[in-house]
Amino acid sequence: MEEVRKQYIKYLGAIKPLEEVIPVDRFSETRFSETEILDEVSKFYVKMSKQVTKERTEIYQKLLGVTPRSIKIDKICDRWGSCNTKREITYNYLIVTLPMELIDYIVVHELCHIYHMNHDRSFWRKVGSIMPDYKKRMKMLNSLIYTCTVITVMMGNFHPLSWSRGVVTEELGLWQLLIITVSRQ
Repeated sequence: MEEVRKQYIKYLGAIKPLEEVIPVDRFSETRFSETEILDEVSKFYVKMSKQVTKERTEIYQKLLGVTPRSIKIDKICDRWGSCNTKREITYNYLIVTLPMELIDYIVVHELCHIYHMNHDRSFWRKVGSIMPDYKKRMKMLNSLIYTCTVITVMMGNFHPLSWSRGVVTEELGLWQLLIITVSRQ
């Protein structure tokens, strides 16, 4: 019996079949290795992160009355976003794997750093003025960071592989982090 493989990726908080998000005909198994597919998925995440964070930043910068100097997407592994004193905001390219309510929290959080470069009371009041439920969202985000589990499904059995604080364990590797593969024989 021939093995059938189906890949899924996480996008906007949901697990979606790879072919629904990225044209699957580009990934014939004879032409593309797992590394090449991973590269395409990474490019997709960078492209969509740019688009989504730009759209969400435009909404919230109007509400806050601030404008960042620039918005960048980078492959940072220890945080979802950052804002420096030059008003340059950088987002993690995997931000589009999160649900939109968490993306919005990250965007508001970083925009508020334009006013307050620390996490004092004034900073949190500013965040709360735009997003009254920010504590709930922050708690949700922190739980994802600490307990994120990626599952590889092989022949119907689940094998949980964990990572924490954005650091992938050696045995997990980036392939399993971004793509969940289902194999049936």
